[in-house]
Amino acid sequence: MLKNGRTPRIVLYALVLALVIGGVLYYFRADIQTLVEVMKSDRTPPLLVILSFLVLPVAFFPITALLVLIGIRFDVWWGILIMLLSMPFHLLFSFWVTHFLLRKRMERFARNKGEAILNIPEHRHVEFGLLFMAVPGLPYAVKNYLLPLSGIGLGKYLLISWIVQGGMGIPFVILGDAAAQYSTSLFILFALLFVVAYIITQSVRRLYNARFGGGRR
Repeated sequence: MLKNGRTPRIVLYALVLALVIGGVLYYFRADIQTLVEVMKSDRTPPLLVILSFLVLPVAFFPITALLVLIGIRFDVWWGILIMLLSMPFHLLFSFWVTHFLLRKRMERFARNKGEAILNIPEHRHVEFGLLFMAVPGLPYAVKNYLLPLSGIGLGKYLLISWIVQGGMGIPFVILGDAAAQYSTSLFILFALLFVVAYIITQSVRRLYNARFGGGRR
């Protein structure tokens, strides 16, 4: 966990980031309103949004933007459901591609990045998988392609990645719905979740560094 002396600073950083996001949303509110109107109109079929979220993340498209878009196009609960139902496809595809197509290339990438992900002992797969997926830094798709290199089984990989990545995606779906509804209460909820998530990820980063040498052998 974070040391007491560091906790206020981490909370302050998280609050500042939340305020910056709020300021950006306010400054670009006219552009956001235009985007919302386009996304909500018949010019953007719901199936197209769903297919985009299903396909683009495995091609390294930033998932955060897509989470906000499904929050805009759908409400919070439908957005979260779409996210959770789509992620297993991303994970299955990434697991298969890593094992059967890109293993050597991904291993070389991991070594270049200094990621301590190769040959993790089996009894540490769950611990490593949880920390690796939760620690900030690498993009969503990169984590999905790299974690199979640890030797983790498909079942554990799916469950760990689905739970952690899904939980981390919820605030951004809420942000999209807040933008769509111009809802102050939803934005406050996003800000609170963002602060909590930021504090947790910093704790996870410290734990990951302590257990696995900061990603380096």
